[in-house]
Amino acid sequence: MKPSLPAAVSFALLFSACVNRPDPDEGKPDPSLANPVEIEGVENFAQVTAGVWRGAQPTAEGMAKLKAMGVKTIVNLRALHSDRDGLRGLGLDYAHLPCTAAWADEEAVAQFLKIATDPSRRPVFVHCQHGSDRTGVAIAAYRVAVQGWSMEKARRELPRFKFHEVLVPLERYLDDFDANRVLGKMENAKVDVVKVP
Repeated sequence: MKPSLPAAVSFALLFSACVNRPDPDEGKPDPSLANPVEIEGVENFAQVTAGVWRGAQPTAEGMAKLKAMGVKTIVNLRALHSDRDGLRGLGLDYAHLPCTAAWADEEAVAQFLKIATDPSRRPVFVHCQHGSDRTGVAIAAYRVAVQGWSMEKARRELPRFKFHEVLVPLERYLDDFDANRVLGKMENAKVDVVKVP
């Protein structure tokens, strides 16, 4: 039996919807590779897109600066560090997605993508200790899964933020990155974002 044209079109539309998550920055100029800049209290900082920012662990002053710059949500990828004390009194949303620099946590990547693509949470600032490795993997995943970049292009951005290529498990994760698999996990990901009083 020959498939009908409407069935083929439906399949094509369904498949294309699985390829990339809708990009809240779509229609804006295609972003160039981000470059780190120093802002008060936040090293290795960059605005990746209008709604996604990255950097190293902010100081309390850095958290206040990010709030003043318009950040709504802080995403912390550090395993053994909480940002709650530095966020008190700022009224920012906070998600702690503990990861180590020893390997990539695909569940945390999926959770980050879910937060980063939620218009009500943007701008989102994501960080680890140095803003290099765990943050680099999260941003590369965003570039590929959400913005449709090639992994090759996303990886060209990593050295600008002092990504450590000796972290073989992170390199392997990027080698084997499957945007469709991660986007599927993202759709079902449970995220715990709290308002820090």
